[in-house]
Amino acid sequence: SAASDVYKRQIFGMPLLEFAVLVSQFLTMTLIDLGEGWLALVFTPLNNIASLLVVGAKGIHLAWKKLLSLSFSN
Repeated sequence: SAASDVYKRQIFGMPLLEFAVLVSQFLTMTLIDLGEGWLALVFTPLNNIASLLVVGAKGIHLAWKKLLSLSFSN
């Protein structure tokens, strides 16, 4: 039983780890090369795919809430 658990970890553990690494590398890819300096320091937290997804999801959520509040106000 212990040997089969190790075997399962070897089969599923490494592909899942590699997938997680690929996803994290993709989500942290830079959108625009800002060079160096204060502008790059200011926009670095926002200059990646993950931030774009978060801001997009937040915008969709706010728009949905606005639409729902408008539909219930009449």
